[in-house]
Amino acid sequence: MKGNPKNLNSKFDYEYIKEHCDVEFWLPRWENLLAQRYHWMPTKVLTSQEEGIEDETHRIDVQRSEVDGEEKVVLQQLEYVEDPYSDFARFGFTLEEVNAAIAEGKAKQEQAAG
Repeated sequence: MKGNPKNLNSKFDYEYIKEHCDVEFWLPRWENLLAQRYHWMPTKVLTSQEEGIEDETHRIDVQRSEVDGEEKVVLQQLEYVEDPYSDFARFGFTLEEVNAAIAEGKAKQEQAAG
């Protein structure tokens, strides 16, 4: 293979770029594994703000639209959950191995800069 891969389709691909590509290429992709691990998932439609929960892992999404001249408001409860379709989950990464790779990459960057 010439150059850097455009797509990472397996855990092997992530491990391969870590061993064979420049740290400037692979480190952001490994960091992205954590950044995209969680997302806001709609869990239920609310009838009022008071019915919802708002804290670190819950929020209320207010959607406004106009239908036939009338404003319609939909309240939706969102929960911050692990995305089962993220590369982190699909490829079976552990938090420890991703954090270790990120620490290794940052150490390599500091060594190169210093």
